[in-house]
Amino acid sequence: MAAWVVYGALFLTSSAQNGTNEIDISQCGSFNTLSPDAHINSTGSISFTWEDGDKDWHLTTTFNDTRDPVLIEGIQDFGTWVSVPVDTDTSICTYVLRPINATGTGDNGCEGVLSQQCVSWLTNNIRYNTRDDGSEKKCARSPYHEDVAKNCGEGVVFVSQIGQFHDLSNDTCTISSPPGNSMPDGYRTHEVFGMGPARGRADRFVDDFDFYDLYVRQTRPWVITTPFQVTTRTGSRRQTTVLCQAPDRVLGSSRQPEGPWPPQSAGNHAVSCKAGLSFLVASIVVWTLST
Repeated sequence: MAAWVVYGALFLTSSAQNGTNEIDISQCGSFNTLSPDAHINSTGSISFTWEDGDKDWHLTTTFNDTRDPVLIEGIQDFGTWVSVPVDTDTSICTYVLRPINATGTGDNGCEGVLSQQCVSWLTNNIRYNTRDDGSEKKCARSPYHEDVAKNCGEGVVFVSQIGQFHDLSNDTCTISSPPGNSMPDGYRTHEVFGMGPARGRADRFVDDFDFYDLYVRQTRPWVITTPFQVTTRTGSRRQTTVLCQAPDRVLGSSRQPEGPWPPQSAGNHAVSCKAGLSFLVASIVVWTLST
């Protein structure tokens, strides 16, 4: 994985500000800068609950772009964060799917992105399941592509075959809020995924914004599972939620995306994505720091 630089403002060299609770990422195995003050270009956040009356959880995506002043291919990256109440004592497995050229609506952000059949199938067929290989816990593999395609369409594809495990009761390498966002008091934010475009899937020149304009608007589906089960209004029990999110809230003086949306190259199929499909995924490993 190439080194990634946190981006402050287009065309200017900028490093992330050192917040009072910034954490030494060399000790946390982090892909992104663990500081709520880190500079980003755009973000998106969606709240959800597992059961009526529960406190909200928040899933947030951030997008960074670095141009300094000659753009070198591969310095656009994403961070994904889960913010939970400080007393949360559970773990999760998270799965990310390829981005989709569509704008989502609805409570889970998936209307217009995934069909209801697909959301129901993912919810009912992905369960929390972990195994310990002696050094770390690992989550169950994602469903086979053939099964996903049958129930969700050929354009819906999991980025990684294995879900990422996160112990939400361990707040060692957490921050108060994701960059560019403000969580309520009494919340801690865990980094759950870091991603950067594979070679050939990033803007190559300082005045080239084709991929930037795409990545700010693409919606990425997520599947989150927990070890506990909750009873829904219909009486069924589940331990999985499906969410869809785009980092489409542009911050500060960052570039507003331009061009038609969805892009003409995507056709009129809601789950088509012909650009930016390939991503490198960095697992986030949380180490317990000694005092």
